Amino acid sequence: MAKQKKDPSSKHNPKVEKTYARISGITFELLAINLGFIMGGYYLNEKAAPAFPWILLLGVFLSVAATIFYLIKKFGS
Repeated sequence: MAKQKKDPSSKHNPKVEKTYARISGITFELLAINLGFIMGGYYLNEKAAPAFPWILLLGVFLSVAATIFYLIKKFGS
């Protein structure tokens, strides 16, 4: 009888699992940063009640800036 070759993708690879854990951790950190700034802007906008939602827009732009800063800090050399 011929031996069956084992599928290399079925092997347990701890490097891949470590990479997935790192990426999911970064994802949750970015989610917290974005939700914090956007929901903070929304809350302040509701309290101030301006005619144009400029505080919410400020929160969105700060969220983008904080995300870019975080990613540069995390992955920059």
